[in-house]
Amino acid sequence: MIFNPSRITIHCTDTKNGLPVSVETIDQWHKDRGWTGIGYHFVIQPDGRIDDGRKITKMGAHVEGANEDNIGVVLCGRNKYTIEQFKSLRELSGELMDRFNIDPWEIYTHAQWASALKQGKTCPNISINRLLCFLFTDNTDTIKDNILGDL
Repeated sequence: MIFNPSRITIHCTDTKNGLPVSVETIDQWHKDRGWTGIGYHFVIQPDGRIDDGRKITKMGAHVEGANEDNIGVVLCGRNKYTIEQFKSLRELSGELMDRFNIDPWEIYTHAQWASALKQGKTCPNISINRLLCFLFTDNTDTIKDNILGDL
């Protein structure tokens, strides 16, 4: 199957806010669930570093029933993220949208998908409207409730 990205889904690791989680750790978590390895294409660390996960040429394993053509991006944390993470997410989203011609309305949070709702997931615990407003305007007021620490 050819992976032809047309959408992006944003997740969280559901770990302690502000602490990094290595790609290797996430890879092992996913293998422990019986998957072939890390399901996300990118991991954004608290310092803003973007780590590569699953190869961008391979379909992800991050949204049950909706992985086809869907790029998985995960923020380390549970519900509060550093401004560095948000800035990196903004930069990465823009690059992916440009590279794969992804429309702005094709960015989702995991919690928006039917399978996540069925599982009771709220990941990444940020309103999609507030997140999109930040991604496209750089207005940090829209995400202030989800920023870890001071601006």
